[in-house]
Amino acid sequence: MQPPIVAPFDRAELEALRRPDVEALLIGWLAAAFAQIGGYYATEMPDAGELLDLMGAHGLFVQVEAFGGADRNPSQETVNVDVDVYAPGDDDGNPDRGAAFDHAELIRAALLWRLPGHWTAEATVQKVGTMSRPCARPYDDNTTVRRVGATYQLTVAAR
Repeated sequence: MQPPIVAPFDRAELEALRRPDVEALLIGWLAAAFAQIGGYYATEMPDAGELLDLMGAHGLFVQVEAFGGADRNPSQETVNVDVDVYAPGDDDGNPDRGAAFDHAELIRAALLWRLPGHWTAEATVQKVGTMSRPCARPYDDNTTVRRVGATYQLTVAAR
């Protein structure tokens, strides 16, 4: 008996099977949800000078970074996501940890209570859970910048 012949996939066929970009989904959702409150949302951490400029223009910088996770079935996955809030010092140059904590807690409430059920053309967020609540995390490049981060687990189904 001969093994079955496997036809090669073409790129368009595989693209249609790809998982959604959870970082992009979450950044877009956070930027829209917090449009009146403020903040700059991105995956890449800028250098220290650009970070201060972004915080000067937007109040806070929020980094969203997916890591790990698992497939639950061919169209559903669970994704771990770190959300770090960076807050600048006050007008006198004193660190303002309270602003970072406040925004991190607002994000947590929004993710847990408002994100489930959100859908885009690519995905539906089915469930959100907190893996690690907002807490202070080190940030050494600038002693007046404070970082507060939390880790979430999102269950996402491809559409």
